[in-house]
Amino acid sequence: MLTEQVKSKRKKALLNIVRKIQLKYTSLDYQMCSVNGVDLIITQ
Repeated sequence: MLTEQVKSKRKKALLNIVRKIQLKYTSLDYQMCSVNGVDLIITQ
């Protein structure tokens, strides 16, 4: 159970990092596809 919490925290941190990078380089695309969130990360 503890490891699951650690995994989810790492996953969230990773998603936050990826989103910050995307906001820097593709702010327009991000705004248009911000509803998709995870989909945006996968497609780019």
